[in-house]
Amino acid sequence: MGSAGRSNEEQEDVGEMRSNEEQEDVGEMGSAGRSNEEQEDVGEMGSAGRSNEEQEDVGEMGSAGRSNEEQEDVGEMGSAGRSNEEQEDVGEMRSAGRSNEEQEDVGEMGSAGRSNEEQEDVGEMGSAGRSNEEQEDVGEMRSAGRSNEEQEDVGEMRSAGRSNEEQEDVGEMRSAGRSNEEQEDVGEMGSAGRSNEEQEDVGEMGSAGRSNEEQEDVGEMGSAGRSNEEQEDVLEMRSAGRSNEEQEDVGEMGSAGRSNEEQEDVGEMGSAGRSNEEQEDVGEMRSAGRSNEEQEDVGEMGSAGRSNEEQEDVGEMRSAGRSNEEQEDVGEMRSNEEQEDVGEMGSAGRSNEEQEDVGEMGSAGRSNEEQEDVLEMGSAGRSNEEQEDVGEMGSAGRSNEEQEDVGEMGSAGRSNEEQEDVGEMGSAGRSNEEQEDVGEMGWSAGRSIGRQI
Repeated sequence: MGSAGRSNEEQEDVGEMRSNEEQEDVGEMGSAGRSNEEQEDVGEMGSAGRSNEEQEDVGEMGSAGRSNEEQEDVGEMGSAGRSNEEQEDVGEMRSAGRSNEEQEDVGEMGSAGRSNEEQEDVGEMGSAGRSNEEQEDVGEMRSAGRSNEEQEDVGEMRSAGRSNEEQEDVGEMRSAGRSNEEQEDVGEMGSAGRSNEEQEDVGEMGSAGRSNEEQEDVGEMGSAGRSNEEQEDVLEMRSAGRSNEEQEDVGEMGSAGRSNEEQEDVGEMGSAGRSNEEQEDVGEMRSAGRSNEEQEDVGEMGSAGRSNEEQEDVGEMRSAGRSNEEQEDVGEMRSNEEQEDVGEMGSAGRSNEEQEDVGEMGSAGRSNEEQEDVLEMGSAGRSNEEQEDVGEMGSAGRSNEEQEDVGEMGSAGRSNEEQEDVGEMGSAGRSNEEQEDVGEMGWSAGRSIGRQI
């Protein structure tokens, strides 16, 4: 289906559903151009140009041909020919021919031919024909033929024929034909073109074009174009164009254009254009153009252009092995503490804990836990759990559950749990836990209420 141009409505477009479960498929989607609303775009869809509504678009939709709007095209769509808009293309899309916009292309897209822009291509995407924009392409893309831009290609991409740009090709990519750039390929990542910063690139990520900042890029991420900020990009993310903020981007996200905020982008998300809000973007989502709201975007998101807000974007994560704690796993962290595990990790075998696994993981065989499979996953065979299948996944054989599989993951064999598998991870054998595995790390198993590094 296709939904566009709604105002003052509460919409639910529900496509391919299940049996004996309450299911949200959040992933190849996008939400855009909303103000003063609480929006959830769930499934392979695209929604655009809405204001003052609470919207759920679920299914396979496509929206295109908007101008002077803040748009998110999510799922198997194609959007093109936008000008003077802030656009998020999320999922299996192609977007082209934009000028003077701030764009996020997330998913299987194609982008090319950009000039004078700050661009992030993340995953197997491709975006093309943009000028004077700040762009984030996140997912399965290909990007080519850019000039005078700062570009990050993250994931299974190919990028070629760039000149006078700062480019990051991160993941399973090929990059060619660059001139006048400084490139660092670290692990499955690339970081380049930094000045006056202290940078840590950890895992499969890429960060570029930062000045006067202290940056940590952890996982399959890419962050670029930041000034006067302290930034943590964790996992498969991209964040760009921030100033005077303290930012944490966690997962396969893209966030850009923030000022004077404290932000956490977690998962394959992108959120943009928020001011004076407290935001949580969860999963493979995109959220954009919100002001004075409290928002939860669940799925393949992109976040950008925030000012004076405190934001949490939670997406391609996994949490595991903590109990009685408030935890962020950023790096290699612990339990019974306030913790951040950031990078390419894998954690398993915890009980009575609250855990975050963030990155390219896969989790399976949990019972009595709260789990989210977010990103490139596939989950199956769950019973009595709360599950969301989000993104390019395959989920099957669930009963009496509410399921969230977000991304291209694979998780299976859970019962009596609410599960978060975030990223391309692999973690297994947890019980009675709320789990976050962060990064493509290899963590141990059989911890309960312990402290782990």
